[in-house]
Amino acid sequence: MPHPEDPQKTVAAVEAAWAAYRADLQAQVAAGTLSESEGKERGSERRKAAWVRAFLLTHCDMKF
Repeated sequence: MPHPEDPQKTVAAVEAAWAAYRADLQAQVAAGTLSESEGKERGSERRKAAWVRAFLLTHCDMKF
């Protein structure tokens, strides 16, 4: 994961990880292990801010 002093790389890494997370949710819905409504809720833009914060805290040297 990029260092927090390189914001462009950090943003690119976060967006790629978010896209992978949403693809995983879609795969879970397709496999029947997650309901469609739950998949939509977990992948919503409303939930993205909390997901990004958690991602940065666990994958970057960032403190909020």
